[in-house]
Amino acid sequence: KPKVTQVKRPRAGFLTADLRRRLFGEAPVAAAESAHAQDVSLEEVEEPRSRVGLRLVSEAVDGWQTVLKDEGRRSFAAHRAQALPKDTAQRFLEHAMRDVNWQQPEGTWGPIPRKTSWMTRAPCCCRYGYGGLRMEPEPMAPWLLETMELCMPLCGIAKEDWPDSCNLNLYESGDHSVGWHSDDEFLFQGKFQDCLIIS
Repeated sequence: KPKVTQVKRPRAGFLTADLRRRLFGEAPVAAAESAHAQDVSLEEVEEPRSRVGLRLVSEAVDGWQTVLKDEGRRSFAAHRAQALPKDTAQRFLEHAMRDVNWQQPEGTWGPIPRKTSWMTRAPCCCRYGYGGLRMEPEPMAPWLLETMELCMPLCGIAKEDWPDSCNLNLYESGDHSVGWHSDDEFLFQGKFQDCLIIS
């Protein structure tokens, strides 16, 4: 195989040690030790997860179906069908529609094609920005905390590792959308380490 020079990305300490161990396994192999162990194909843009010890939610918790598996880019997506009972999901939707302070900021070409809100849980009070927009934080609503109580265990995430922020988008019609994008904002550290996104 042709060799590709890999850029080593710095690892920020964004995850707790316990969550990193549960998501990535007990003893990930150091990049420096594994760099010479195997040639890298042209399709591999990222180090293989076997080398960095990345463990997928769909491998750690039953009930998930992997729908995207791109080992070369270390990009994965999984779906869990009917994670919540229909009446519970409907109740959360009604809270979101009624209780969230929805905003529709102006983008480069006018109002963005969706409504949005950024909620945080103390001590986090960070702002969120993407595509030139800046969202001020709103306190995390009780119904959203209840949602996490039901959903985080389904993802294998212990309470001490729950997210302290959430970006909410409201698509009111078929005209509302979000374009193809990368969640590469500095806040999420996705350019420096693997990050788990729950949607």
